[in-house]
Amino acid sequence: MVSPQLTLQIGADPRTWFLDDANYEVLSAQLSEAAAPIAVPVFAPLAGRLLLNTIAAGSVWLGEPGYDSHGTHPTDDRLPGAPPFLYVPSANPAIERPSGFYLDPGTDLAALEQRIAAAMVEDAVVSVQVSTVYGIGSIVLSGASLAYCVICPSKRPGPLTG
Repeated sequence: MVSPQLTLQIGADPRTWFLDDANYEVLSAQLSEAAAPIAVPVFAPLAGRLLLNTIAAGSVWLGEPGYDSHGTHPTDDRLPGAPPFLYVPSANPAIERPSGFYLDPGTDLAALEQRIAAAMVEDAVVSVQVSTVYGIGSIVLSGASLAYCVICPSKRPGPLTG
């Protein structure tokens, strides 16, 4: 069954992630047998690829939403032309800003996904260079405890409406 409305809810994180073109039976089997991280396309509340470490997640709910759970945090209200973005779950879901980091526009997102997935499998750490207002910075992710992250591509400029 392919449903544009399948959702994931991961561990204690209250956010609901809407999956892009997912097959319930296939994904359900992958989740129950996962020995390695699983990458799934999501379209809300951020658009990108959610990299899920089922071992660190504790629990994962998969199904159709029974209510409007888009919420306000995080949101893909990035301006057109915004650089790629790495979302990591926050310890405080009430935080007002997205819990994530802008990446350099030249970041190889497929390679970044592979590096993070390898850290999840190997219970290792991975350092990711991020962009800040003042230049560059980095975040260190623990693959052993990172339940998931979402890697969002650059926000493409769209047609003006109005």
